[in-house]
Formats: sequence, C-alpha cells, structure tokens
Amino acid sequence: MAVLAVVERSMTYDAVSIRYEVPRSTLQDQVKKVKEGKLNVQQCGLKGLGHYQKVFSIEQENVLVQYLKEMESRLFGLTQNHFKKLVFELAERNNIAHNFNKTNGLAGQDWLKGFLLRHPELSVRIPEPTSAVRAMGFNRPVVNSFYDLLKKCY
Repeated sequence: MAVLAVVERSMTYDAVSIRYEVPRSTLQDQVKKVKEGKLNVQQCGLKGLGHYQKVFSIEQENVLVQYLKEMESRLFGLTQNHFKKLVFELAERNNIAHNFNKTNGLAGQDWLKGFLLRHPELSVRIPEPTSAVRAMGFNRPVVNSFYDLLKKCY
C-alpha cells in the first residue's frame, strides 16, 4: 500500500514512510523497481527465498496440487520419487529454469520439502503392506466404484 501511494502520487515519500512505518530508503528502492518494471506493486514487500529462486509460479504449483489430488482420487497416489521425476519433466518440457539434478532427472529433496511446506493440505505417507482388514474390504461395492471411476476416465 505504501508503494502504491507513492506511485499514484497521492502521498510523499516522507508521509508514506511515517504512516506505514517503512524506511524511506526501502520505499525508494521498491518504487524505483516498480517504475523500471522489475516488480509489480503486488510483489512489493513479499518475502523472498533467500538466494534460492522459485522454479514454478503460484499458479503452476496449484496445478500440481490439483493433479496430485486428482491422481489420489483415482486411487493412483504418487511416490516421492515419481513426483520428483514428474516435476523435473514438467520443468524441462516447459523450458523453466531450474537447478534440479539433470543426471538423475529428479527434483531435489529440498524442493519437495519446500513444496510440501507451501501446501500443507498435502501429506506424504510411506506405503504399508496390505492388512487383512483392507484385503477383506476388497468387495463388490469397492470394485464397482473402481470401475465407475475407470469409466469416467475413459
């Protein structure tokens, strides 16, 4: 809001600095970046990732989240390695700059950890062997629901 007030020329640097409790030099730096086109007003004041660069935009990450949820709803959850491989291929095919491991063709564990922190609605679980209760749950209604999902896919 402080940068917007200066850019729209509704307030002076000093007035904005006092009102929004933003140092004048910080405000000047941000306004300069907006005027040069390096930032848009919505990006001002957002915390960065230190020296790390984001690989995907917020929209692209949301698409990944929706894809994971869709695959899970179709009873096809992805392992961490499958997901990291998928992410690597997505970045490669779309010519998105990344620092993933090109030798292994996988996104890094640090990237995955950050992704999961940014999307707490997801959880990673280690697959367990099929229990007797689950084996008994493999009955006609469950199988029918599986094939109903399969029909929807086709």
